Amino acid sequence: MATQIAPIPDKYSIPLLLALIAAGLAGNYFNFEIFLNIDFLFGSIFAMLALQLFGLGRGILAAAAIAGYTYILWNHPYAIIIMTAEVAVVGSLMTRRKIGMVLADTLYWLVIGMPLVYLFYHLVMHVPPSNAYITMTKQALNGIANALIARLVFTGFVLRSRSSLISYKEIISNLLVFFLLCPMLILLARESRINFTDTDHHIRTTLIQNSNSMTHRLGTWVRNRKSAIITLAEIAASRSPQQLQPALEQVKKSDVNLLRVGILDKEAVTVAYYPLIDELGKNNIGRNYADRPYLPILKQTLKPMLSEVVMGRVGNPKPFVAMLSPVLVGGEYGGYAIGVLSLEQLREYLENSTRVHAMLYTLLDKNGSVIMSNRTDQAVMKPFVRGKGALNRLDNAISQWIPTLPPNTSISDRWKNSFYVAEHSIGDLAEWKLILEQPVAPFQKALYNQYTGELILLFLLVLTALALSELLSRKLVVTMGQLTTLTHDLPLRLAMDGKNIVWPESGIKEANHLINNFREMAHSLSEQFHEVRQINESLEQRVEERTAELREAKISAESANTAKSKFLANMSHEIRTPMNGVLGMTQLLELTELTPEQREYVAALKLSGKNLMSLISDILDLSKIEAGKITIEPVEFSLQQCIRDCILMQKFVTHEKGLALAVEVSDDIPPLLVGDPLRIKQILLNLIGNAVKFTEEGGVSVSVHLLEHHDTSVLVEIAVRDTGIGILPEFVDQIFMPFIQEDGSISRKYGGTGLGLTISRRLAELMGGAITVASTPGVGSCFSITILLAIGTTALIPQGVSTAATSDGDGPPLRILLVDDDTVNTTFGASLLKKLGHSVTTAENGRQCLAALENGAFDIVLMDVQMSVMDGEETLREIRAKELGTAAHLPVIALTAHSMRGDKERYLQAGFDGYVSKPLYIKDLVSEMERVLGSATLKSPLGPKEPSGA
Repeated sequence: MATQIAPIPDKYSIPLLLALIAAGLAGNYFNFEIFLNIDFLFGSIFAMLALQLFGLGRGILAAAAIAGYTYILWNHPYAIIIMTAEVAVVGSLMTRRKIGMVLADTLYWLVIGMPLVYLFYHLVMHVPPSNAYITMTKQALNGIANALIARLVFTGFVLRSRSSLISYKEIISNLLVFFLLCPMLILLARESRINFTDTDHHIRTTLIQNSNSMTHRLGTWVRNRKSAIITLAEIAASRSPQQLQPALEQVKKSDVNLLRVGILDKEAVTVAYYPLIDELGKNNIGRNYADRPYLPILKQTLKPMLSEVVMGRVGNPKPFVAMLSPVLVGGEYGGYAIGVLSLEQLREYLENSTRVHAMLYTLLDKNGSVIMSNRTDQAVMKPFVRGKGALNRLDNAISQWIPTLPPNTSISDRWKNSFYVAEHSIGDLAEWKLILEQPVAPFQKALYNQYTGELILLFLLVLTALALSELLSRKLVVTMGQLTTLTHDLPLRLAMDGKNIVWPESGIKEANHLINNFREMAHSLSEQFHEVRQINESLEQRVEERTAELREAKISAESANTAKSKFLANMSHEIRTPMNGVLGMTQLLELTELTPEQREYVAALKLSGKNLMSLISDILDLSKIEAGKITIEPVEFSLQQCIRDCILMQKFVTHEKGLALAVEVSDDIPPLLVGDPLRIKQILLNLIGNAVKFTEEGGVSVSVHLLEHHDTSVLVEIAVRDTGIGILPEFVDQIFMPFIQEDGSISRKYGGTGLGLTISRRLAELMGGAITVASTPGVGSCFSITILLAIGTTALIPQGVSTAATSDGDGPPLRILLVDDDTVNTTFGASLLKKLGHSVTTAENGRQCLAALENGAFDIVLMDVQMSVMDGEETLREIRAKELGTAAHLPVIALTAHSMRGDKERYLQAGFDGYVSKPLYIKDLVSEMERVLGSATLKSPLGPKEPSGA
């Protein structure tokens, strides 16, 4: 199953994510101890919740932040890697493999997590295998338990909020595992605490018992040596040295724990000694030992004592310890008796006593120097040093030594490397100290072996429980699954037949009730479907009849639409053809010698023709929009240049009226956009023209601002403001309707058809934009265009470089063939070209054109497209066919009243070298001829260039 992501409002998502991270850090801090120094951490619960609430990306982020605290706990980064990888893998399995969270987490630990733990802890950190095994098993159990808790919490949230759906089978499976795992973990933790307490008590008790036993044995051994030396001291107080020699020999031979015995006088010079000769053959009598460090204490206390360890001077020098007793003469110090001790029996006893429990012993003198020890790091006569660490008092008898270990050492390893320590003094004056140290490692290993077995058993039980719960949950919901499958297309099956449905059976009371309810519902639906089928049969015939009527109506509508499209094309041609004659003759007349009155009449005639042409263009545009024949052709263009072109065309009018014309284009407008610049110019010229027309004082401003900026597009607002007459509120919504102006006086005073705003709004809507207006009567109006434009990707043509040939210049006369079936157009064209100094031959149709080309040579052909007998396209094909196989190419320019969008491209693709739409304007014709011929070879009359029509 896929992971469900609960819908969290954006304003709560970041605070909730931070709260989950904080809770996860707290969950890692307040841990739950399962075994000795083996803790369950709860931080991954909140990482798993973040995964389910926010998805994989934020889930991994939360996991990394939460797991970061483990570095503080354990001083190594490996747990961060393992726990972060857990969320990443579980999230991927849930999303891509549609696996449940608990099962996905179990697969992670079996395949990836446990091997990673073993790799990092044993191979990288060099943790012993037994510790690595228990850590590996514990972390797997910890992860599965946390995933289970997180899934149950998320399930409760989803069931309460109903923000998503959870499988009933998953709920049952998770609950079964949860109610098995939790009690077992609690019992395991309780048992481990009891085991640890028992082990700690056993270590302390054993250490105290051994320490007391050894101390008693050492004390007895010392007392036995002490009584013999005291006896010698008492004898030496009343006898001469010669008399003492037999007594010394007797004492030495009667006790193997004495190496040598002797009597020294007040000056610490030997007066009696046994043996008299050392192993080097030297006499032991008369030697001076006044520099021995124990003499001042002996003289001061006048009591028997044990010496510190010193270097011997008899025979081969060796470290030794001795039992000393002062010789008192009349209560005054008169020398001392000494017995050099053999510690072999004592060493053997300590070795045997400590070997059973692997204890360490060290016997120190009063200066802290080592007398003997089974520690390999200690040397006789050297101060006893354990190394770096801390000695902590556990109770009155026992302390714990914890050595300083590397920072990445786990807590369990710290305990394993520690020692329980007992210390006891030996001798009446506490001259010696016995230190017994019990290593914890053997006990820890035994505990961990037990813990590992219990954890592995629990882990196997959890895996078994997961498998059984999956199987059991499927068995419990198998009837519901069958019922779900059966009812998925139940209405269709009932509508088709419904007799072959086999309903499942269940021994579960609630499931059986549900099946019976569905069975009764299906029976009721089957009867209703039968009734509906009968009604449908009677309706089919009526529907078929109605469909036939609609089919005929559709055919009629399509025919009407086709006729309308043809009408538009024909009207465009038929209206513009006579207008070409009217405006053409007007231009010719304007070039003749006229009186002022005649020139005024010609100007009025020219203006009326232009207005009529504008009206015709608007009506055709509106008709094309309504017929769906206008298409938006996006190209890359400069919006800044588009604005400048529109402003330039209005500068003359604004200058004549004395109006200010301001432009403000925001700097953040991209230099190159993708849209239909011709339609945008058409809208802007309409709005700017209206603003100029209805403004008598003040000015007009155009501003362009960027509203939104996306990766590949921008939302632009173009505002046209004026200080004109304004619009009454009740007419604001009507001005965009066809042929509607504010009132009749507006039309009479300012003119216009009332179509400009209608066309502008519809063009804006075709481009996915909108036009709005805000106006105050007597103050002014603001028309705003909002349009979404894509951002261009190619480089702009540098400004100031023109790609069109100049239309002004003089050149040699040309031989021109003018082909047109309209007499007025022929007369106008021939007269115009002759005034420019060219030789003109005319033809009325394509056949005459081909005949003229056979009889004479021409530099260029100006040919109408739509003609009788043979039209322009057919004639052009004949011309091009004759040119095949030769290097000749005759330039041919199409002269046509077909000026709808796409006509120019179509004619150029058909093979024409140029295109000029009717009505013809002198500058347009001259410019196109220059472009086609490739150089400025024509004479052009002076005067401003006229617009080329729609």
